[in-house]
Amino acid sequence: MHKTLQSVLVFGLFSAVSLFSGCKATSKDAATPAATTAAASAPVAPAKAVAATEPDAPIAPAKPVAPVAPAPVAPVAPAKPVASIVPAQPVAPAAAPAANTSMPMSDMMYVVMKTNKGDVVMELDHKMAPKSVENFMAYVNANYYDKTIFHRVIRDFMIQGGGFTSDMTQKSTNAPIVNEGKNGLLNTRGTLAMARTNDPNSATSQFFINTVDNQFLNASGRNPGYAVFGKVIDGMDVVDVIRAMPTKRGDVPVETVEIISIRPLPGAPAAKK
Repeated sequence: MHKTLQSVLVFGLFSAVSLFSGCKATSKDAATPAATTAAASAPVAPAKAVAATEPDAPIAPAKPVAPVAPAPVAPVAPAKPVASIVPAQPVAPAAAPAANTSMPMSDMMYVVMKTNKGDVVMELDHKMAPKSVENFMAYVNANYYDKTIFHRVIRDFMIQGGGFTSDMTQKSTNAPIVNEGKNGLLNTRGTLAMARTNDPNSATSQFFINTVDNQFLNASGRNPGYAVFGKVIDGMDVVDVIRAMPTKRGDVPVETVEIISIRPLPGAPAAKK
């Protein structure tokens, strides 16, 4: 009986354990579908929309390159004609004369130029060329021209002097004067004019005597011209002797043509009979 009771207890205990295990399994199996269902029914968050790519900004068309304006080419000025009356370069300037205009000026003035080839009498037109005459007379009154020379001789053009000594030393001068080339006096044969460089306002002591009509030396348009301020009234034959003399390089006479002196005359010389 005792064994029978033990067997019954064991059997009962086994049954209870089996029953409990079955209930537990049933309970676990019942929970699994629910969990599966819950997991399945959870809404999937929609994928974030990919931000629409902005269309590429249109490439601004390249600004048109401003056409390069062609650099204006300055017109080439025609070569200036070589100044017909250009003094040679100085070697060793001597002292300049002091200006002297103490002699009263009249409309017409007269001077005599003594040379080693003869005398030349000249009439100066103070009315038409006041600055040029006053300048010339300042040198005359200072005895500036004594022992100067005609250093440039061109037969069919002019003879030029009044600035160099016989050894070709250029003398110092007073300040240059304003050009009076437009005074109406023309560069005709026998007229006396101021020599200068290419600068119109550069005349000082040098002068020339036209041996022919030199129309191209007259002022016209933009050409300032060479200022005529007097003329030869006696001694043109002496001028012709000088113009015919042989010359060497630089149009310098082979034989020295000296200006012994230039002196004022008290009035118009008496006409030759």
